[in-house]
Amino acid sequence: MAKHILTERNIRHARPGEKRRLADGENLYLYTPASGTFSWQLRYRFDGKPQTYTIGKWPTISLAEARELADSARKRVARREHLTEAKRNARHQRTADRANTFQKISADWVKREARAQDWTSAYRSEVEASIRNHLGDLGRQAVAELRAPQLASILKKVDERAPHMLEKVRRRLNGILDYAVEHA
Repeated sequence: MAKHILTERNIRHARPGEKRRLADGENLYLYTPASGTFSWQLRYRFDGKPQTYTIGKWPTISLAEARELADSARKRVARREHLTEAKRNARHQRTADRANTFQKISADWVKREARAQDWTSAYRSEVEASIRNHLGDLGRQAVAELRAPQLASILKKVDERAPHMLEKVRRRLNGILDYAVEHA
C-alpha cells in the first residue's frame, strides 16, 4: 500500500463532508465530517475485528506528527495492546484522579474516623481545622499526584511553625493517605 499520500496542501484544501476519509497510507486517515472538525484516525484490526483509533484533531496535530503518532500506535498494536480500550481506560483514570482530591479524601477520612472512633463534634471540628490549617495547600490536588518531597516540605513547615503539632499532623496525613490507598 502507498505511504505518505497526503500533503499539507491537500489537507488545507479539503472540504468538510466532501470525502469522509482522506487516506495517507498504512491505514492513517484524515476524517473530514460535515461538522468541519477534522481528526486523524488509524484503522487497525484487533482479534480479527476492525477498530478505529482517533489520534487527535487537525490542525492541532500536524500531518508529520500524525504520522509519528500512527507509527507509535502501530507498534503498540503489534504488542497486542487494544488502543481504543487503553485510551478509554486512561480517560476513566484521569476522571477518577480529578475526583479524588486531597480535600475530598480527607473529608471522607474524617467522616469515617469520627464515626469509628466516636469523636465528639468539638474534636471533629478540631481535626478538620487542623487539616485545613496545616494541610490546606493540598486541597484541590489529586491524591494520585502527591509526591513525597512535597509532603515532606509541608511537614517541615508544620515543624517550623507549630512543632507541638507535627506528630498529630503526620498521623492525620498518614491516615488520610492510607484511606486513599484503600478507598480511592
